[in-house]
Amino acid sequence: MKFQYAIFDMDGLMFDTERLFVDSFIQYVAPQTGMEFPREKLVSIIGLNHASTVEVFPKLFGTKYSCDECYAISETWTKRHIAEHGLPVKPGLVRLLAWLRENGFRIAVASSSDRSKVSAYIESVHLTEYFDVVMGGDMVTRGKPDPQIFLMAAEALGCEDPASCVVFEDSKNGLMAGKAAGMNVIIVPDLQDPTELLPGYAFAKVKTLSDAIPVLSDLQM
Repeated sequence: MKFQYAIFDMDGLMFDTERLFVDSFIQYVAPQTGMEFPREKLVSIIGLNHASTVEVFPKLFGTKYSCDECYAISETWTKRHIAEHGLPVKPGLVRLLAWLRENGFRIAVASSSDRSKVSAYIESVHLTEYFDVVMGGDMVTRGKPDPQIFLMAAEALGCEDPASCVVFEDSKNGLMAGKAAGMNVIIVPDLQDPTELLPGYAFAKVKTLSDAIPVLSDLQM
C-alpha cells in the first residue's frame, strides 16, 4: 500500500521527553510531596491526555496531592532542565521529516500534550515547516487509546481513507489508538516496547525514526 499521510506522536517519539517526565517525578516530585511514584506506574500513564490522567492518577498514586499539583511540580523541573540542556530531539527525526516532505506526504502531529506545548516544542527546534496539522490532547474529548485524535488529524489533513495514513508511535496507548483508527502504526520503542504487549498490532517496528525510511520507500514505488 502506498501511504500519503503521516501522523506523529510527540513525547517519547519526536523528543526524549517521556524520560524527563519519569525522572522529574522520581527525582523532584516524590521528595517534595512524600508520595511514591513507581517507574512502571508512571510509564503506564504515558500517552494519556490530561483528562484521562486526572482520572487514573489517584488510583495509581493516592490522593495526598492532586494530579494537577504533582504535574505543576514536574513542569517546573522539566522547564528548567530543558532551559539548561535544550529539548532532546530523537535520532532520525529531521531526516525522516525531510524524506516525507520530499515524497509528497502531508504530515500531522497528534499528541496527548496540550496543543500549546506541542506548538512551542516544535517551534523551539525549528520544525514547524514540516507539519501541516498540529493536534493536542486538549482538542479531543477522548484520549488515547481512543482513536479520536488520530481520526481528527487525518480529517484535518484531508485524508478520506485511514489506511493511507502511517502513524509513528512509541507507546502502548498510541499503538492501540492507531490500530483502532484503521491506520498503519510504525513503532519506535522508547521506555517500553508495546509490540511485546500487543503482538500483531504494529505495521512495523524500527530502532530509530530514520530507520522507517527504507520501510516506507519499498511501499512508495
